[in-house]
Amino acid sequence: MELTHINQNGEAHMVNIGAKPITERTATALAEVFMQPQTLQTILRGNMKKGDVFGTARIAAIMAAKRTHELIPLCHPIPISGVEVQIEPDGADKVEIRCTVRCAYGTGVEMEALCAASVGALTIYDMCKAVDRAMTISAVRLLHKAGGKSGEFDRLHGGEVLQVKLEGGEGILLMSAQARQPLGESVKPSVILKLSSIPAGTGARLRIGEAVLEIAKTGGGPEIGWAWVKMIQGGELAAGMHVEVCND
Repeated sequence: MELTHINQNGEAHMVNIGAKPITERTATALAEVFMQPQTLQTILRGNMKKGDVFGTARIAAIMAAKRTHELIPLCHPIPISGVEVQIEPDGADKVEIRCTVRCAYGTGVEMEALCAASVGALTIYDMCKAVDRAMTISAVRLLHKAGGKSGEFDRLHGGEVLQVKLEGGEGILLMSAQARQPLGESVKPSVILKLSSIPAGTGARLRIGEAVLEIAKTGGGPEIGWAWVKMIQGGELAAGMHVEVCND
């Protein structure tokens, strides 16, 4: 794969986008901030001494998207047409910052979305560090991009492991996917997640902790899916572990 920011002499340079067509482009990135449950409760009650944590982080993320080219050396100044920032708690000890950036230009806005999510997370840390210096910013990542020559990218999330039955490195992996809807007492564990993106194709790879599995076949209904998998790289597997689809 060719790295466009490296010239024929192996030197970093800014890509010439002058001949690229102007197209509609969008990118969405996500950052997570883990904290003590009491810290999140203080935020939600509006009792943090520095003020409105989520509101301040939202403005910081928008500002960061607009000034990305001043922070990342080889980024172009892009005429951004819109920035959307969603900040919300996920469980008792985590906040998610999801940023979507749009433009009509000759290059994409992935870095703008990633920069926005990162600075939003850093702002939450700054607003709350007096009460919780152990907060952790984690898993800053691109979720989606569209437009341009490279087309569309969607990061798939396989959700959560419900049950594992592997013998000799092969067997069934029962999964739920990432949404936040309880399915009722008939399903154990009683609160799992609605199936949104367990991959239907064969050959896709799943990462669960240090383990990597390759999918041979999938099935299931709209809430829970299963995959017949083969272990490619060893590692512990247990119910409750996060499943991520490898995109590389």
